[in-house]
Amino acid sequence: MSPPPPPDSVELTVFGIVNENGRMSDEFQIGDYDAESAETLGNPPRVELV
Repeated sequence: MSPPPPPDSVELTVFGIVNENGRMSDEFQIGDYDAESAETLGNPPRVELV
């Protein structure tokens, strides 16, 4: 029995930050933050224009 064929396309999403050298990095640490503010600022209302 042969393996299944590969998918037509692969969706790859990478998150990171730009470090002090201008390179994208996924190795970073965050400091102290206010969880309530982060929740409020991190989820702005979305408006859909029709």
